Amino acid sequence: MAYRISSIQMTTFVLTILFLVLPLLTPPVGPESKTNVQRHEIGELRLVHRVGPELFTGGSPQGDADYESLRDAGIRTVISVDGSRPDLERARVRGIRYVHLPIGYDGIGSPFAVRLARAIRDLPGPIYLHCHHGRHRAPAAAAVGLVGLGRLNPKDGIQMLEIVGTSHDYPGLYAAVGNSRPFSAALIDAVPAGELPEVATVSDLTTGMADVDRLHDQLRLLAANDWVVPKNHVDLVPAVEAGILTERFRGMSHLAPGSSSSSEPADPPLDFRRTIELTTALESAVRGGRASEATSILGSITSECRACHRIHRDQKRRAQN
Repeated sequence: MAYRISSIQMTTFVLTILFLVLPLLTPPVGPESKTNVQRHEIGELRLVHRVGPELFTGGSPQGDADYESLRDAGIRTVISVDGSRPDLERARVRGIRYVHLPIGYDGIGSPFAVRLARAIRDLPGPIYLHCHHGRHRAPAAAAVGLVGLGRLNPKDGIQMLEIVGTSHDYPGLYAAVGNSRPFSAALIDAVPAGELPEVATVSDLTTGMADVDRLHDQLRLLAANDWVVPKNHVDLVPAVEAGILTERFRGMSHLAPGSSSSSEPADPPLDFRRTIELTTALESAVRGGRASEATSILGSITSECRACHRIHRDQKRRAQN
């Protein structure tokens, strides 16, 4: 059976060859200037920082008010490095372009790094670059892109992460910034405009994990309010949110964390049985009005997720080394 190669796969292959050749022809020199990261306010968006003259990082926009704030702040392009599908309609009606370049917590590969550099360099500014929380992947992506453009050196990129508060629980992000390097102009120019899509094709697992991230945030909000619906979030029903979390994990239980390419052996599916047991118990505790028990179970779910993340990030880094 013939194996069809997508345009993005072909571009990634070409970029890989160029990574080997072009740096030998035009070796770039990194900057000596220090990073200049400042807290900034754009409406109610979370953890917004100015990391460059026309570049901001922060949390994902949620609802009309956030997109209004972006428009009022003059933002012309939004880059999402989160796995969830961007809200194109809300952006478009406000004249904002979206670019979707999702990355994981385990690091940022060179093909994505050069795409980030191209996007930051050539898309209309000011640019707002976001992940879900605004604390981890977004500042790391911004730092890698700025280093790629020669506007920042890796040491100051690490300082950027420290200032924003990127967790050291994500060593892959710190390693991506620390190991980043400037790209030649020819290499950045080689990225086709079509490789900066409004909506990227991501795996079901990536999308599911993004949904889990949001559900976890909502459940933490409910736990902080003793599992009573907050007045400013009347749409959140505790038992329903807990039930959806269970279904998300059940839906992902057949998916593998690695490549599904026919040219590589498939990884085994992730084992979510323990997590599903915990989320089912959480739903039961919430429905039974056992608030303290529900909070304790949510803490166990958080610990289980962190342990799983560490295992699979470490495995992937070992396989790449």
